[in-house]
Amino acid sequence: MRVLLIGNLSDRRCGYQNFSTQMATALALRSDVELSTFDGTYSQVYARQQQPATMHRGMFPEDVHTYDVVHLIWHAATANHYTGAPWQWLLAQPNPPLISWWDGGPSDASCPFIEYMQVKWSDYPRVGYEYLHYPVPDWVDELPTGYGSPDHPFTVGASSVRGDGIDEIRQACKTYGWRMNLPTPGNWLSVEDEVRRLACSTVNVCWYNTPPLWHNRASAPSMLLAARRPLLINRDPLVAHLHHYRNSEGIYIGDVHAGPSMAEYLVLLERLHQSRMLSLPYTPYLELAWTPAAQRFLDVWKAAREAARG
Repeated sequence: MRVLLIGNLSDRRCGYQNFSTQMATALALRSDVELSTFDGTYSQVYARQQQPATMHRGMFPEDVHTYDVVHLIWHAATANHYTGAPWQWLLAQPNPPLISWWDGGPSDASCPFIEYMQVKWSDYPRVGYEYLHYPVPDWVDELPTGYGSPDHPFTVGASSVRGDGIDEIRQACKTYGWRMNLPTPGNWLSVEDEVRRLACSTVNVCWYNTPPLWHNRASAPSMLLAARRPLLINRDPLVAHLHHYRNSEGIYIGDVHAGPSMAEYLVLLERLHQSRMLSLPYTPYLELAWTPAAQRFLDVWKAAREAARG
């Protein structure tokens, strides 16, 4: 299957750039996919539009009509300029590609060109959408070892663009004398390097504080699970897709609105660490991995193309 993936590939410090890169890597690893990527970042589109004889308003490659699937990773803040893309022309071509769309939201945002999207994907259950969590990068190997040993200082890590929970982690580590493994401001690592950094934690944390009716999901937990270290999360909508896992499956669940604080949960996890009783998240790592997720994309695309042909 020939797939064209369009994302904001040259943005930095952006979760959707990260997701675009992850999806491109996962599809490129498959022998049954011929993948091409196209940078849909606004600055790159605009730069192409300044060149003479730019085709497709700078939003598609010249051969866009030859692909089996054109998949756009959309967020209102990163790809709304694709309103100006020649979608209608593309669908009018002989044997046109299937147009697939990852709706990154936010959940209260509407896409002005949604009528052209033939297969719609969402990170939370929605009518008319294919539901898929943010998958876990499962190709990162050669992870650092030894950080689960009680002889190693208890180390608390996180990965966050928004910065939720970072201040609480800093305060807890200062109070209890734990090591921190936090992102360096202004330093944007590759997916692989970020996962390897997170593997140097004893425990990683995703601790959000969002409105209870929020529907979207966070992508940071996928990076943390890729590191295969125990994960502490809270009862927040952004991590609702992980709430069915148990402590024995390496995901420990606290509550931001009631009960012990993050620091108190970390104290409990430190005790488990010292007694060699912390569980690793192998089950969620395997169940939420990019390998089955990529297969799901391909299966849905194939079925949709066959249905379109009648």
